[in-house]
Amino acid sequence: LYLTGHDEPDAALLLVKRGGRAHATLFVPTRDRRRELYVGTRTAPDEARARTGIPGRPIGALRATLDSLLATGLVAAAVGVAGV
Repeated sequence: LYLTGHDEPDAALLLVKRGGRAHATLFVPTRDRRRELYVGTRTAPDEARARTGIPGRPIGALRATLDSLLATGLVAAAVGVAGV
């Protein structure tokens, strides 16, 4: 929430800095219409940019994205990560 304004649970913000340029991606759960009946409407990955200004991707792609970045030798730090 602090960096993104996104107040829904189970999301992750990935910040990558390369060559002096920073890039952010917001990973959010894919929408489950049935579950939303009980927990309320959630932001879909393709809606993240419109709501937060940050491009969105499905949370299921986070691990592969991190693996890919780490394979390039990129240094990483995790803050407040649970279950990843």
